[in-house]
Amino acid sequence: MVAAEYIFMIIAIINKKVIKRIENKIMFGLLLLLSISPAKGQEKFVYGKVTAFNSMLIENAEISSKKGKVSVFTDSLGRFSIERFKKDKLLFNAPGFKSQSIKINEESDSISVNLVFGGTEKDKQVAIGGGYMNAEDLTVAIDQYNLDENSNASYSNIIELMKAKYAQIQFVGREIRIRGGKSVNSSNAALIIVNEFATDYSYLEGIVASDVKSISVLKGAAASVYGSRGANGVVIVTLKNANTK
Repeated sequence: MVAAEYIFMIIAIINKKVIKRIENKIMFGLLLLLSISPAKGQEKFVYGKVTAFNSMLIENAEISSKKGKVSVFTDSLGRFSIERFKKDKLLFNAPGFKSQSIKINEESDSISVNLVFGGTEKDKQVAIGGGYMNAEDLTVAIDQYNLDENSNASYSNIIELMKAKYAQIQFVGREIRIRGGKSVNSSNAALIIVNEFATDYSYLEGIVASDVKSISVLKGAAASVYGSRGANGVVIVTLKNANTK
């Protein structure tokens, strides 16, 4: 009996050691999980927006992280979020537009990127076909003409400039028509905005080409923000001296 008691005592001691080891392993595992979980929860992200022509939203643009080796795509509002890594580089790509890379650091939490349009008819077709911009928005954006990038010394006034640069615009009498004449009894003239003020054809005649910063031609949905006044389209002129009007 004595021998049997010793055997049971030894087994009990061994079991205690085994249980202790198991308990220690479980405790170590819990501590490891606790040490890892906070780090995982502290992942940092960069949030941003992708546009073209300074304001046109780019949908489905691809943003790739060089260090993270992951990619995300912009939503219908041009927005995205991607995990942030130390000394990372993000590559922005949308066919039809020139690719762009931007370096980010640990402090970067938001970023806005304005892609440059390729400029060719093929680029236009790719941008529309790929769903990056709809046809109307892209057409309106391309119609914008920036005088800072072009020489217009040969044009005496803005009317001559517009006749030369905008084939889709018609000049009928003293009216600017964008969509073409549709109404028999009412005016088909486009709304004219100079430095955010509505004006008329006679005012345009007095503006010399060298005073103009940019011209935008809006039609369809883009012109609807002006309500019934924009039903025939809108011509927006911005002068280099914003206080000219």
